[in-house]
Amino acid sequence: MKYTYRNSLITSIQTIEINEDRINVFDENENLINQISFNDIKSITLVNAPNPSATSLQQCTILTQNNNKFIIRSYSYISLGKFNNQTEEYCSFLIKLHERIDTNENIEYKKGIKKIGYLTFLFVMFSMIILICAVIVELYLKHKYSEMSVSFIIVLFFLYLTQTIVRNIKPEKYNPKSIIQLKKS
Repeated sequence: MKYTYRNSLITSIQTIEINEDRINVFDENENLINQISFNDIKSITLVNAPNPSATSLQQCTILTQNNNKFIIRSYSYISLGKFNNQTEEYCSFLIKLHERIDTNENIEYKKGIKKIGYLTFLFVMFSMIILICAVIVELYLKHKYSEMSVSFIIVLFFLYLTQTIVRNIKPEKYNPKSIIQLKKS
């Protein structure tokens, strides 16, 4: 199984190949540039970032025993502001990876962002909601009802946005078998 993508402007195109016991990474000229043994994987972290204008952006971070990070994304950079959505190929790759490493009990399976980032996000979003609510109260006291209704709509939007993002970035563990089950659905 192979997956080809480009992470960003400063990276080149990479092809990842899953073998029986390792992941091989090739550059755009098909030169082997990295190998990750399945036994060397310390953790796999999946993040799903909701995107209102397109399919969710997904990322898999593989952390090795010597703390090297390897990031795989569901989209491939084309040019400034332009990305190719490769969610279907990315998901197939993830399923195959989880099938191959299923027997390694030493791997920690995580999803979401780090706890400090999660808590910071919650603090910022709820602070913004409280601030806008304070504006609504001020507008109400000044009898500016049309501005108050606009502010109320903004609060509802922030509540919707917050709950959508919180669901996707909450740090927690996952069962690798749940990824493999995607193949059957």
